[in-house]
Amino acid sequence: MMAVNSSDEDIFFSGDEYNGGEASSNYTKNEHNAHYKQGYVDGVSTFNNDLIQQNCDSTFRVGNQLGFRIGKLIGKIQYLLRHDETNMNKFLDKLNVNSILQEKNFDDDYKNFLNDEYILSIEKEFYDFINEK
Repeated sequence: MMAVNSSDEDIFFSGDEYNGGEASSNYTKNEHNAHYKQGYVDGVSTFNNDLIQQNCDSTFRVGNQLGFRIGKLIGKIQYLLRHDETNMNKFLDKLNVNSILQEKNFDDDYKNFLNDEYILSIEKEFYDFINEK
């Protein structure tokens, strides 16, 4: 029997666990897709679009600046280490978006990036590595 996320076996399967196989004789792929789409629609409809736009407007600057800075560094890494895939991947892995965009790296309003030292340390390590070559 497939693992479920709830005691309600005929409704709640995680995306990883439902692979189009026979999850239950009462639960078809079409039903799964219908529940998934309805959950998305319900989630979107409960949000206040004005509030979403206000938050996007207030945090755009920090995201734009951070993205530009990291994008430039990624470009330099990819260009200067294009013949050294091992070290290129080592530096790119450190600039993983999941590491940088963690909630702990921002203030409570998401208007300031608080972990500038992290990016500075990667930049320094990269430039030191390039200058040693």
